Amino acid sequence: MLSRVGGDEFVVLMPGVSGPSDVDAMANRVRMVVELPFRIAGQQITIGASVGVHLAGPAEDPDSVLRAADHAMYEIKRSGGSRAPSRVMETVGRHRAEA
Repeated sequence: MLSRVGGDEFVVLMPGVSGPSDVDAMANRVRMVVELPFRIAGQQITIGASVGVHLAGPAEDPDSVLRAADHAMYEIKRSGGSRAPSRVMETVGRHRAEA
């Protein structure tokens, strides 16, 4: 499920994602699709995406989960966003930031 939470920020809920490798694969797919070039009025446009991820446990508070993913996203934005060298960075708890 995809939802816009404001401005240029979106949340993707992925039920059934069970581990870090699933999360990494899905985050890479989302970022890759968003960053595909497209045309507007004959001009090729490309955009970047900073993907913050939190692998939530079943009993976690939804607000805490959103805050953790948001924190992960801002960590990656601070380090250069989608233009930074591609890497996955382990951070506090079970969330990660990916560029």
